[in-house]
Amino acid sequence: MLKRNPAVALFFTLICACLLSACSNEEAQRKAFIEFLQTRIIDKPGVHVPVLRDEDKNLFGEYSAQYAAMQHFHESLNERTEDSLTTAMKQMNISSMGQAIQRREDIQSAQKTLNELPALISEEQAKADEARKSFKQPEDLKAVYDKAYDRVVTQPAEAMKNMMPVASETLTATLEALDYINAHQDVIKVNGAMIEVSDPVIQKELNTRLQALNTKAQATMQAQRKMVAVVYGRG
Repeated sequence: MLKRNPAVALFFTLICACLLSACSNEEAQRKAFIEFLQTRIIDKPGVHVPVLRDEDKNLFGEYSAQYAAMQHFHESLNERTEDSLTTAMKQMNISSMGQAIQRREDIQSAQKTLNELPALISEEQAKADEARKSFKQPEDLKAVYDKAYDRVVTQPAEAMKNMMPVASETLTATLEALDYINAHQDVIKVNGAMIEVSDPVIQKELNTRLQALNTKAQATMQAQRKMVAVVYGRG
């Protein structure tokens, strides 16, 4: 008859207790993280990326690293794009053709920025996507995390990348109109928002360019509204 070793029995009891405790902690951390994603990100309109407090990190355990991927995306993107994008928006704030003539260099500078930023955004988005692929997530967490990630990473990144080429096309149309005006200064006079053309043929050609510019500008406004709807949750 085999004798039971009390030391061995105690060892296995302790192992089982530790495993149960670990499972219990993981479940509590996962539930807390799911609730955070749902109530602090998904249920709120627009893009919200709260900064985790120390108590949040303790509450979420290892799941804090999964939130850090989303948070790092925004921090890095803001650091790399905020100043240049703010400057470009100011440079694009032109209310008349007369003002555009005076600020041609601003327009060219803004267009250069708009052409460069989509690649930078894609780079940061790819880093976040790569980090996301490494996460091990139970199905209940994955379903909620996917929604939160889409809200704060995918949607704003795509909205920005979609808006910038459209805005750049508007600036191209602006520069083309300026080139035409500059080439026909003898018959085109610009004073602020007023444009006078003494040649009917030139008038028709200029109108064609200005109509194209107006169409591009409307497309830019629509793209900007979509971006605002994503970022702020309103049209």
